[in-house]
Amino acid sequence: MKKDTLLIFNITAGIFLLLFIGLSLNGCSPNKSGEYTGPINNLKIGLVPYIADLYGLLLLAESEGFFKKQWLDITFVRMPSGSDAIKALQKGSVDLGTGTEFPFVKEIMQGRNLEVITTVWRGDVVYIAGRRDRGILKPSDFRGKKIAVTLGTQLEFFLDRYLLYNGMTMEDIHIMDKSLQSLIDPFLSGEADGVVYAEPHLDMARRKIGDNIVTWPIQEEQPTYAVVAGRKEFVRFHPDIIKRFLKALREAELYYQDNSQKARTQILGHPLRKGSFYKADLPLLSYGLFLEKPFLVTMEDEARWHIARGESLLREVPNFLEFIYFDGLESVKPEGISIIR
Repeated sequence: MKKDTLLIFNITAGIFLLLFIGLSLNGCSPNKSGEYTGPINNLKIGLVPYIADLYGLLLLAESEGFFKKQWLDITFVRMPSGSDAIKALQKGSVDLGTGTEFPFVKEIMQGRNLEVITTVWRGDVVYIAGRRDRGILKPSDFRGKKIAVTLGTQLEFFLDRYLLYNGMTMEDIHIMDKSLQSLIDPFLSGEADGVVYAEPHLDMARRKIGDNIVTWPIQEEQPTYAVVAGRKEFVRFHPDIIKRFLKALREAELYYQDNSQKARTQILGHPLRKGSFYKADLPLLSYGLFLEKPFLVTMEDEARWHIARGESLLREVPNFLEFIYFDGLESVKPEGISIIR
């Protein structure tokens, strides 16, 4: 009798267990179309208004509701610089950070455990400009001149390389260390003989001083990238959030491709871009989701530069493949990945 009772009890318990599992799975799984159906996830993203235009895809994804479509409630946290945005990741004050690859590499070289989930823009926009009235007509004329630049940034990295390509070093010029926001001012006033800056400001300088300006591209065909990165533990523990975030950006990318003029107008009108270095106009920027081989090369070059300057805790160039999260973009836009793993 006891055996029969025990058997009935086990069968009944098993049936209830199967029913419970079935109900649980039905309550937390995607709908029949495979789309996520909740709950809403909150995501804080550190963004620099000064370079907000480089993150036009994020601005579009918000204004067009693509994030909400993916059940993501996005809060943009204003940051003074890309370096601050990346550092905020370590403090946990934001979930994702933005900036060019340079501050990301800088933090990696200090032993930070970060991962890039995608790049959203690439470009060749950094130039060195000189004043003709100071006798600057060719690159070698910068020798002994006063050059305005923001030390500790990618501008210094490109200037250092450019000088080497032209037979000079940083010791052959006089550096004027200025903030990004005031960098162009001493050049316009004549306090500085030259300046290293991005194209939009140089266009403004041309309008103000006319033919007195001469410029050269300084990146030597090495693009710079706008990255989106997170703490490795956050990215690895929330793969679904990362995937849905990238799906929203992919939709924004396709929207930009199909409606470029309308999309540019929307980006221009976004409140976050107030104070951006692109003032009244927005050129046709190279937006897109990429994890490409030149990106890896750029990071390795910058890592070597940090090591040579003695500003890195790491003494060797790390394997940057370990600091890139491929799975998210692989599931959303596999053709955007050209890095060989």
